[in-house]
Amino acid sequence: MNLSLSDIVPPLRWTSPEQTAPIADDPRLPQAWWQALPLDRACKTLGTPQVAGRLADLAMACWGHLILGDVLPLLRFSDPAEAALTPEHLGRDVVHKLFTGVLERLLEPSGERVLGALPGARADRPLPELINEVFAGLDDRQRSIARDRLYASQRATLDELAQRFSVTRERIRQIERDLRDDVEAWLAGPSGAPLVAHVSWLRGRLGSAVPADDLAGAVPWHGADLPSLGIPAWRFVRTLLTDYEQVDGWLVAGGADELREKTRQLFTDGPRPLAEAVALVAQLGVREDVAERWIMSVPHLRVLDGHVVAWPRSVNEKAEAVLAISGTALTPEEIQERIGEDYSLVGIRNQLTADERFLRVDRNKYGLARWGGEQYLGIREMIVREIERAGGEASVNTIVQNLTTRYDVSESSVRAYAGGPGFERTQRGYIRVAGHEQADYQPRRDVSETRRCFRSRDGRWWHRVDVNAEHLRGSGSPSPPASPPTSAWPPAAP
Repeated sequence: MNLSLSDIVPPLRWTSPEQTAPIADDPRLPQAWWQALPLDRACKTLGTPQVAGRLADLAMACWGHLILGDVLPLLRFSDPAEAALTPEHLGRDVVHKLFTGVLERLLEPSGERVLGALPGARADRPLPELINEVFAGLDDRQRSIARDRLYASQRATLDELAQRFSVTRERIRQIERDLRDDVEAWLAGPSGAPLVAHVSWLRGRLGSAVPADDLAGAVPWHGADLPSLGIPAWRFVRTLLTDYEQVDGWLVAGGADELREKTRQLFTDGPRPLAEAVALVAQLGVREDVAERWIMSVPHLRVLDGHVVAWPRSVNEKAEAVLAISGTALTPEEIQERIGEDYSLVGIRNQLTADERFLRVDRNKYGLARWGGEQYLGIREMIVREIERAGGEASVNTIVQNLTTRYDVSESSVRAYAGGPGFERTQRGYIRVAGHEQADYQPRRDVSETRRCFRSRDGRWWHRVDVNAEHLRGSGSPSPPASPPTSAWPPAAP
């Protein structure tokens, strides 16, 4: 016998080795023995019950959502009732017993009847030829109903067909029902056994979700035309995959909503690296080569910077996801760009400021509060903090050095705030926070003696500021010494 275990167990061909090896590996056998070693040699080395046991463990751990007939298609012939149930439903002991029976019968001497060798099954003939024969004897009306309604991508309505052939809708429905019954009877007989076996293999090949276009290219003959119907063979095969639902360009085994929800649940605890996410989704039966596309098709999930992350509806939660993946503080502009949706910059900035999940860590950068760190409060407040750390009095040069090193603020802005109201000099180059009982501010000179101050004819004073690059990037500018008592402008904000 030259069959390996993966030849009779389709899920072994699309399940990743990282999932299979921990369960199936054995020091007495080579690596990936389920693909590299003939089944009879593996059973001779380990024992048939032990091989069946490893297969049962894989079925419980990796393919519990699949029916047994998809895990081991030969069960459809030996135990059809159990083949329609899942491993989770039957339990490990029953699954082990069923697998052992199949393997023992498969390994019987060739003189005895081999499981699956059904009389009348012409496996030597091409399957499109067998399918075509089913419809070769149809009359024009039956052929049109089969082509335009049963196996059409855009199904004709009963009324359209009834008008075309001048019969009632019920007559069209009856012919359609008879055609279905004939196909089901053919599939149940020996002539249809090769196609039934192919569909069983196909379920394992497709997995629990696959792009619908993959069906046409699953095997070369799927693209062949059926002359009796004038349609490609894959379109007929599609109707036999009754347990698959076609949604948004995907064929999904069972319910698409259920598989989508299971996929979303994998990422509720936070972002996952893409490679890890693909392995997790493969545990749901999605082939690894299409897992990333499946993830991207699931609503409220997104692939971002090589990670898969839950993508909720609110901008706050999206910003949190972007920061979690980044792992470092970002500007509102960077967050807006990575979200990539129609959210205003002002709205994002407001949410970052108001939501306790975020922490302002620089003049224009925000991180996640759970990361910890020091909150940026504005230049004036940061100067106060530096003075408190120094024991109530600090060198202006030291304050400038500390703040410009840690934050995106300019030296001129820090010096402007340090020389303004709220701080007082204690010695040359040192300042402290001004006392609450300090005397009212007294300008050093009259406004009329201050440079760049001018008086208009209506009596108002004007101060000229030459705008430079520092101002354009947001830096402050000190007010003239005489301005506070004679003007109405408030101290500048950071």
